[in-house]
Amino acid sequence: MYIVYDYLDGSITIYQELIMKFVIGKKKEAHWEIDEHLIRVYSKPQIVFGKLKLEHQIYLDNIESIEIYFTSLPMGGAANRVGVFSYAHQVMFNIKIKNEKNAIFNILTGTNRDELIQAINYLKNKNITFIDQYNLIALINDKNKKIWDGVEQIIKENNLPYVNHKV
Repeated sequence: MYIVYDYLDGSITIYQELIMKFVIGKKKEAHWEIDEHLIRVYSKPQIVFGKLKLEHQIYLDNIESIEIYFTSLPMGGAANRVGVFSYAHQVMFNIKIKNEKNAIFNILTGTNRDELIQAINYLKNKNITFIDQYNLIALINDKNKKIWDGVEQIIKENNLPYVNHKV
C-alpha cells in the first residue's frame, strides 16, 4: 500500500498495490513460488521441525529460457527385490539464467495440477520461452490424462530408456 498526497488540493489517495503471487506445492514442505519479479524454490527440511531452505531465487527478468523435461528413477521396495522394476518420473524445470548457473528443480513436488497450469501460464504471459521437447506442457494441461501415465506413454512411443538421467 502507498499513499499519495496532493499538495495543490490537500487530498490524500491511498493505493493498494496488487501483487500476484503463486505458491506451487504445500507451503510447509518443498515448494516453489512465483511473484511479480521472482521465482523462489524451497527444499524440504532434513529434520522434522527444520526450516525450509531457499534453494533458488531467480529474477524473472534474468530468465533466458525454461526447459521442461522428465527424469525416471528406479523405485525401491519389495517389487524390485523380486525383479519387477518400477520407476518414479519427475518433471523438471531447468531454468537458464543470464550470467548465472542454471536452476534445476522438480516442479511436481507437493503440487496440484491447477497450480502448475496457472504457474506455467503466468510464466508464458511474462514472455518466458519454454523448451518442451516431449510436449509435457500439453500433457500437464490435459486433465483427462495422468501425468505419470503420459510420461510412460512418451517413453514407450519414443523408445527411451528407463534411466536416472535427463530425458
